[in-house]
Amino acid sequence: MLWNLSIEPGRTPYHGGDLRGILHHLLYFEELGVTTLWLTPVLKNGAAQDYHGYGAVDLYAVDPHLGNLSDYRDLVSAAHTQGLKILFDAVMNHVGPTHPGLKIHPCQTGSTAPPRSI
Repeated sequence: MLWNLSIEPGRTPYHGGDLRGILHHLLYFEELGVTTLWLTPVLKNGAAQDYHGYGAVDLYAVDPHLGNLSDYRDLVSAAHTQGLKILFDAVMNHVGPTHPGLKIHPCQTGSTAPPRSI
């Protein structure tokens, strides 16, 4: 699904909350009997259509929409203190269309793969 920015210009196409919101609801999850939280990827995304987290442009940074690395560390630490686990979801062989690695053509890296359009 692509977000129609002409209908709501300036609105970021995200749904849900952020890492601090999850942190503030850990007791609620524990009361529900949850033992593990499996979040969608928290990696920094680059394209508007990658609101889901699977279009990473930086495999070392938290998406600013969700918070920052400190927020993530706080969440994991608090979850572990309560006996909850956090599953870090990331697809390292799948990046977004604006990832810096896609700016280099495979043939420029010595690859023998035929050129292809991205």
